[in-house]
Amino acid sequence: MCEYRSRASSLVYRAGVLAVLVIGATLLVSSSIQDSQTQDEGVHLVAGYSYWKTGDFRLSPEHPPLSKMIASVPLLWLELQFAPSSQDWQNADPWPIAKSFLYRNVISADSIMLAARIPVMAMYVILGLSLTWWVARKAGRAAGFVALVMFAFEPTVLAHSRYVTTDIPVTLFIWLACISWYSYLEQGGDWPLVRTGVLTGLAFATKFSALFLPLMFVVTCSKASKPSWQKIPILLGIAVAVAISTYGFDTLSIAEDPTVHDSKAMTSENALVRGALHLPVPGYYFIRGIQLLARDQIGGYPTYLMGTASRRGKWGYFPTAVLLKSSLAWLALMFLAAVLAIIQKKRPNVILLAAPALVYFGFSLASSFNIGIRHLLPIYPFLCAIAAIVLFGTNQKTLIKVSASILVTLFLAESASAYPNYVSFFNVAAGGSKYGHRYLLDSNLDWGQDLKRLKHYLAEHDIPAICLSYFGTADPEFFGIHHQPLPHLKSAKDLDNLDCVVAVSLQHLYATEAPPFEALQRKTPTDRVGASIFIYDLRRKSPKVVAER
Repeated sequence: MCEYRSRASSLVYRAGVLAVLVIGATLLVSSSIQDSQTQDEGVHLVAGYSYWKTGDFRLSPEHPPLSKMIASVPLLWLELQFAPSSQDWQNADPWPIAKSFLYRNVISADSIMLAARIPVMAMYVILGLSLTWWVARKAGRAAGFVALVMFAFEPTVLAHSRYVTTDIPVTLFIWLACISWYSYLEQGGDWPLVRTGVLTGLAFATKFSALFLPLMFVVTCSKASKPSWQKIPILLGIAVAVAISTYGFDTLSIAEDPTVHDSKAMTSENALVRGALHLPVPGYYFIRGIQLLARDQIGGYPTYLMGTASRRGKWGYFPTAVLLKSSLAWLALMFLAAVLAIIQKKRPNVILLAAPALVYFGFSLASSFNIGIRHLLPIYPFLCAIAAIVLFGTNQKTLIKVSASILVTLFLAESASAYPNYVSFFNVAAGGSKYGHRYLLDSNLDWGQDLKRLKHYLAEHDIPAICLSYFGTADPEFFGIHHQPLPHLKSAKDLDNLDCVVAVSLQHLYATEAPPFEALQRKTPTDRVGASIFIYDLRRKSPKVVAER
């Protein structure tokens, strides 16, 4: 009888996991089809395709190649044209190359983009499976299932599991590297160490934010029954070798790098300088990418927080993003789990899971790249695992499980309400996506995803042409949007001189230190397309229907 119940329980668990992942994948595909290309996708995609076709890694070196190459694999069977202009290729300028590749090819840009997004969605499924498997082994099937639900339906996770970016791929490899490291700490042995090195290398080859992992290994090494500090250099040696291998062990000199334009250094009369510039460097673009990352960190990056634009990162950016862009019930689950973990002095598993989340979050607070909560995605599997283990572990009290189950239900309801506009999700306390632009922009709300919706809006309202300021890299003409550039609007007189329907992305409207459309900020929009585009009907002889801002 017990064996029968165990088998039945196992079948129910597996069916539940399958159902969650099928529903999640369906939400990803159906919502992805409704979104136009987002800001960075074209560059990631064409860079990955160029790596396969040319073996040259000059495009977009600020990100390692692995996720770009994985996303572009389906395109290798589509017989696409890749013929960048000689000037763009020589200048290693990915933006015009990406636009031409996507919108002037033998296959529709929508088909190309969907094909490239599918591998990212597959990584979402793999990540969900590994999360529920690991948590179920540590704390029971109920905990494993809840961890999966909390991760799979979190709006930020759904938002960025549909796009050709590095965020979900690096989250997957960081998670796998960490749980492999935990296995090594528990069991020791050569294979877990080598496996961890390989997975760490794949994380390094996906996004440079994974470079926090060595510190995490050092922090947690003391949790091993027999700490093996001396093995960490071996692990990191394997990781670096794997990362460089994704560049095909390519060697290049600084003088051969088309992205370096220091002519003074190139023409130096010093023989040592000239010799150093022509010295082949193994894994050159890996080192070059780290240098570009450091440059941008030091130089600053445009940031928008709580209505203020600046060029410096702010330590409060990511805490604000978490509080405003997470479901209230999801936040309540995290808070309850944290309180119980402290009160009940929860187990080593929780301590190990907290370490990478805390280390990564600490690095994020000091980052200059304050452009979206998506940069925190690597901590989400760990947070969901901690909450599930603490709240639904085998030894937890029934009352706690029931209370937490109510919160999970509320979380699912709020997640369902976000469909299909996951990028622009803000919780009820923030006023939803309607008021999100008062707090955060860029990939938190406006990432160029609403161009298709603008096309449908113009057709429904019989608007033949517009004045457009669009924050994105999709091609409006491809979608049949006839437009002229929106001139700067600084005063009421500028508005009076305009005679057109205006469509302006919120990023352009608010997220600049010297707003080019300052006069529009003082005017109530006529309508809104999706979450990211305001419409202003400024035609001189047309009635205006004013919508509440």
